[in-house]
Amino acid sequence: MSQLNTQHNLEVERLKRAFASAMAAIAKQIPEILTLEIITANSPAIPHIEEVALELTSWLENEDLTVPFTGLGRFYIGQGAYSRTVLWYETCLAMAQERLGREHLDVASSLANLAYLNRFLARYGEAETLFLQALEIYKHLLGEEHLDVATTLNNLAGIYEDQGRYSEAEIAGKKALELRKKFLGEEHLDVATSMNDLAYLYRCQGRYSEAEPLFLKALEIYRQIKDRDDLWTLVILSNLANLYSFQERYSEAEPLLLETLELRKSWLGEEHPYVATNLNDVAHLYFLQKRYSEAEAMYVRALNLYRYLLGEEHPFFAVSLYNLAKTYLAQGQYDQVEEMHNKALEIGKRSLGGDDRFIAAVLSSLASFLQSQCRYDQAESLLVQALEIQEKLFGVDHPWTTAFFMLVRHSNSNERTSSLSRSMTPGRKLHQ
Repeated sequence: MSQLNTQHNLEVERLKRAFASAMAAIAKQIPEILTLEIITANSPAIPHIEEVALELTSWLENEDLTVPFTGLGRFYIGQGAYSRTVLWYETCLAMAQERLGREHLDVASSLANLAYLNRFLARYGEAETLFLQALEIYKHLLGEEHLDVATTLNNLAGIYEDQGRYSEAEIAGKKALELRKKFLGEEHLDVATSMNDLAYLYRCQGRYSEAEPLFLKALEIYRQIKDRDDLWTLVILSNLANLYSFQERYSEAEPLLLETLELRKSWLGEEHPYVATNLNDVAHLYFLQKRYSEAEAMYVRALNLYRYLLGEEHPFFAVSLYNLAKTYLAQGQYDQVEEMHNKALEIGKRSLGGDDRFIAAVLSSLASFLQSQCRYDQAESLLVQALEIQEKLFGVDHPWTTAFFMLVRHSNSNERTSSLSRSMTPGRKLHQ
């Protein structure tokens, strides 16, 4: 009997180990960009991956320990369910630290994943702390000069940029670029990624003459190595086109954006989130030129795509809804403007939380509408809320905070205050 029990226990252990390994293999295949088709295909496995993550981690090999959590994180982030991802990434970090110790590469990557999530949630302080912890582990285990160090520095640069700490962002971004050039050479995709992100930083600062050659060089590298319609090639091409839009070089921006849109359609098909992103970019270009009817048509197409592919609870849908509402506002089509702003706010708060730049932008835009209707007290209340978000995210001395403060000061005037909210679309940067 004892021998039978032993054999039974060994068979149960083998099955558990095989099941955990199989679910880890499925989790590895979950992509970062999800459509409803991909979500539907992976949904049956999600409860089983969650079971492994919650109950069967002891049956995972060390190299697979973090894999179920990472896969679950991608699955929920891809749907905009950021708050649900917190559990998986925090549990992943705790589990990795407990089994592998605090000085382990998988612990560093778990810290980086949690940091990236906090950046999505506009928790910039927490994100920075986590990235710095990951950076210290990488430096300790791999040395000061390593590609993982470069990647973390690149991510830190993004956090500093989000907070308007441009000098720190530039230092980190340049160091990441320097390390990548040293280990990978001048003509490498990761080098091009660093160039793109540094150029994006310069664009945010209005340093357009410095941004353009970096975008062009990054684009050249990608086109030499990858296919013309490679995904990241198109991201850089879009970034360059959007730079031209900011410079009011519309005749140069439009053909690039239309080219990118057609290439993405040919590569990804008509129904893909990145196609919707491109539609938003083209619509924003038209909006800047006051070509409102054309902008409206593009925004409507993007909105319908996001609704179909990602559902109405995704933040990309909220952003697209907000962009369309601004277009109606600019055209004096007021019937749906307030309702659309409020719906974008509701979706954004559920998926992003209350303290996010997008929420502040929508509040500001809605305040503009209310002022146009002589509803000054309500407008002022929304601007105060937007100001509080800006102060919490960036501090009282940041230029964006100061701009919101000036809006609040003048919100009681009888003149309509123009919205500071710029068109927002996802996928403008490369994150590697």
